[in-house]
Amino acid sequence: MQQNNIKWSRIFTELPCQRIKPFARDTVVAATGPAEGIKKVDLTCCGSKKKKGIIAGIPCNKWSRHGHYRAYGISTSLYECNPITNTISGDPVADVFSVVARRNNCILALADGVNWGEKSRLAARCAVAGSVDYLNENLFSAETTHDVFYSLVKSFEYAQSLIIKNEATMTTLCTAVVFQLENSDRWGLCCINIGDSLAFVYSKKQGVREVTIGSHFDEDQRDMRNPGGSLGPADGYNPDLNNLTFSFTVVESGNIVFLTSDGVSDNFDPVVAKCKHCDVKEKISQSHESLYESNQVSDNKNEAQRERSNSDPHIFDDWCIPTERHKKMLNDMAEVN
Repeated sequence: MQQNNIKWSRIFTELPCQRIKPFARDTVVAATGPAEGIKKVDLTCCGSKKKKGIIAGIPCNKWSRHGHYRAYGISTSLYECNPITNTISGDPVADVFSVVARRNNCILALADGVNWGEKSRLAARCAVAGSVDYLNENLFSAETTHDVFYSLVKSFEYAQSLIIKNEATMTTLCTAVVFQLENSDRWGLCCINIGDSLAFVYSKKQGVREVTIGSHFDEDQRDMRNPGGSLGPADGYNPDLNNLTFSFTVVESGNIVFLTSDGVSDNFDPVVAKCKHCDVKEKISQSHESLYESNQVSDNKNEAQRERSNSDPHIFDDWCIPTERHKKMLNDMAEVN
């Protein structure tokens, strides 16, 4: 399918097959995070001859935590901080990113571990490390966009095996590759994603457009509690490939390609933002009422409010249409960029 020059499918051979320029090997910058990012992943556990301490052909001490103007990543927690223990709810942060920029190509990967905890973060680290490492070894022979997509599929298979070998849990994963198109001054972007970690392109002319829209295009109302799919042992061993999607678009020089976890995209979603605003107002109201009303009266009122909110399909009247809701999210992202 196609929307706003974004083409997507569950089968990559249905997407355009265009010739590409050879991939340059010289690395400009490699960045990963938060904290140690993928540098903590041992790739030798899969029985390969890989050297410990080297990921994507880059020694761990050469990986930056943020990068520079060509490639940049950052992660932070939006959860509340306990005023007594000074710890953040949900630690450790289970979002993991990696960016490897070369002279005429770039690999971007982002994973968001499902739920919280060390095993969740380990799953995200394994997913990103596995995907990026595989691509580093196999992209340089690619001649067409279909070759790139094939390598992306195999990189997800390797990421899955790494998660299982390390006995980690589940994670989303979004990996994108940017490259020069043959006989053109334009660039191609191939993307594969599973779950609700998403990819976008920003341009001054067009604003922000989502590359991964195919992964949730047919959803009337998105369930924030369900990522839609995941790598890892979803059924005890196999991944959940329910919303695995391939996407392709052409980007211009000067455009910005960026990936986000749902921690970012949700906060630009007008429905989610309104939910949070309503929750805050309700908590303030509850605290005031508790000073004057009995607990029984307050409980009855709160229960009535919850039932009314759950039963009213027009509670978010302005943004109940999925396309308008999505458009509002992209417009707000463009204002930040």
